[in-house]
Amino acid sequence: MKKIAALLCALTLALSLAACSKTEEPVATTESQPVETTQETTVPETTEAPVVTAKPLYSEILDSYFDALLQGLEPNDYMDRGLNYLPGIAKDINEVGYCLEDLDGDGTSELLIGSVSENLIYAMYTVKNDEEIRLIDAGERNTFQLTSDGLFLNRGSNGAASFGYNLYAFQDGELKFQDALVFDAGRDEQNPWFYATTETWDTDSMTPLETANAEALEEDLNSSVVPIAFVPFAEYTT
Repeated sequence: MKKIAALLCALTLALSLAACSKTEEPVATTESQPVETTQETTVPETTEAPVVTAKPLYSEILDSYFDALLQGLEPNDYMDRGLNYLPGIAKDINEVGYCLEDLDGDGTSELLIGSVSENLIYAMYTVKNDEEIRLIDAGERNTFQLTSDGLFLNRGSNGAASFGYNLYAFQDGELKFQDALVFDAGRDEQNPWFYATTETWDTDSMTPLETANAEALEEDLNSSVVPIAFVPFAEYTT
């Protein structure tokens, strides 16, 4: 009887140990991973700012002379437009020309309007204080030419009995008077020549000159004139 009881106890113990040795397998848990999404970035289109191009120097003045020549305007029409009137007398797009040249060495060109064949300057423009201004406004009895010394030779006339040659230097954006040779037969018909160091036609303030000396000076002045490389307006393009 004791043996049976011992066997039952041993069997019970074995079953309990077997039950304890059985382990449950862990349940695999899956953590939710964030899903990466590729989102396209839209780059806004950039609009380039318009480039503002400054008008070329003296372009409006050149266009005005060109248009006036094409239209065959009269001298008064030129003056009404603020232009020199002499191209209105010439009325020839091949005879009236223009020249751009830095005459005072400041890095900015001056504009000359004039006669292609006669080397006469009708008008001269320069830039001063960022403004295009006219320094020379010639006339039929008030002509301008350029000399080999870089001076402007101005011949003014009140008639056959009274005329003069004035020399001007172009400096600091201005025409500056140098000296003058004056002929005034009304003052002294026998000795009509005078030399002046001031810009005046008052012969009382001038120095009388002998005719031979004065005529030699006059010849020197005329021979000092140099040609100007005028481009005919017939070749102008706007």
